Amino acid sequence: MSVNRGYRVVVFDVDGTLVDSVPSIVWSMCQAAKECGAPVPSREAVLDIIGITLRQAVGRLFPMCSEEENDRITDMYRKLNAHREDTEPSPLFPGIREALGRLRERGCALAIATGKSRRGLERFFAFEGTRELVDFSVCGDQAPSKPDPGMLELVLSHFGLERSEILMVGDSSLDLRMATNARVDAAGVTTGAHSPAILRRESPVFLEDSVVSLAERLLAEDCIMPLAARRAG
Repeated sequence: MSVNRGYRVVVFDVDGTLVDSVPSIVWSMCQAAKECGAPVPSREAVLDIIGITLRQAVGRLFPMCSEEENDRITDMYRKLNAHREDTEPSPLFPGIREALGRLRERGCALAIATGKSRRGLERFFAFEGTRELVDFSVCGDQAPSKPDPGMLELVLSHFGLERSEILMVGDSSLDLRMATNARVDAAGVTTGAHSPAILRRESPVFLEDSVVSLAERLLAEDCIMPLAARRAG
């Protein structure tokens, strides 16, 4: 199968894909459960909800709790996670900024599709100074939660591209399933929520150990095409 596909937009998840935030998410969710007197979920259970919008994730983790109790857990998670990110911000994985810059230099556009709220994404942009590298972003409060294809449908509509011209990159089976549901190609990276074995079940076109190695492969195999040329055509 040829991999010279001519992607003009590469779409990235954030948590676990660009940012080493999984430990912070797991800690915040488990601590929120403790603070609210709810059963503390396992690490594996929390990993499986990363990427889902927060309130839906809480409902899935705590089905034994009432709506009111889950609202309290949600609010407590927001408070704890915001404080932790303000005092110990989750860093970009090594080499991410340079990798994104190289993709931009080749002429493709970069987008984000994340379960984070817009407020959470803006905190990420402010801390990491990556706003100038991203051409378009969709957050969990703008579209249905992953794996619904809504986020990627907004990306497609914004850029006016064919589905074959988009590549979705994520660390979770939810990211890859969202791509499948949107009928766009997916690339998995093993830096976050799910293992290579779990990601392979979603049949990604690429599976790499980081965004850095994925970018190197895309560039080396001429998989990137300039967005400007498509628009000019």
